[in-house]
Amino acid sequence: GGTSGKRLSGLAIRRKDRIHALSVGYWSREPSLGNLFAATWFVYDGTWLDSGQSILAKSQPSFVFAAGDCSSIEIPGGRSPPKAGVFAVRAGPILIENLTRYLEHHDGHQSSPTLKPYVPQQDFLKLLVCGDGKGLGFRFGIPIYGKWVFQLKDAIDRSFVDLFKEENLPELKEGEPYDTSQYDAARERPPPMDPSKAAALLQRSDDDVDFHDAWNVLRDMAQDDEYQSAVLKHIPAYGSEKETTMA
Repeated sequence: GGTSGKRLSGLAIRRKDRIHALSVGYWSREPSLGNLFAATWFVYDGTWLDSGQSILAKSQPSFVFAAGDCSSIEIPGGRSPPKAGVFAVRAGPILIENLTRYLEHHDGHQSSPTLKPYVPQQDFLKLLVCGDGKGLGFRFGIPIYGKWVFQLKDAIDRSFVDLFKEENLPELKEGEPYDTSQYDAARERPPPMDPSKAAALLQRSDDDVDFHDAWNVLRDMAQDDEYQSAVLKHIPAYGSEKETTMA
């Protein structure tokens, strides 16, 4: 049986005053591609397409790009990122950049273009909805749970969807890098909370927790390794353990 997906037609990339039609686009609705590429000239392990850090699939001829859950990215000295939305989202701007570079280069060249590498983050916030108005999450090797975790996930998801509203789309300026700042846009935050209080907050599961406060703590920990260590020291069950991250 094949994979659940859809072949897309009529796709194109607008660049400067030209429109480049894509030969074919395939939108997979599953993390696995099944046997879709089993008999083709792709490097394929039966589940995902193999690609390098440039998002260019290992194939012959080499003009196929693959990003998101459909691909397994070869990272020097490490392993492919987990199949999580944050990695697909972060790979998107690299995909656009490299498609553009490929098109611009091949207008008058036969050699391979210089492509931008995708460097995935080492860790990410994992959030699950429990179905009862509460959520479960993991970050920095510690579990978080409660109504506030569900509210945090809901706020993150809604803010991501809002990025695609026409008024929030970045302006494309010819000759300038693609603006990806909207992925990291955040409201102003107060100074970091005292590490002991921050640790106590993250361990709470009652309904009185303000998810904004906890979110600020998690962001401050992500941006400051010393602060992260200081907070973890106040969580006895987990503070002395190192979280398993991507090698």
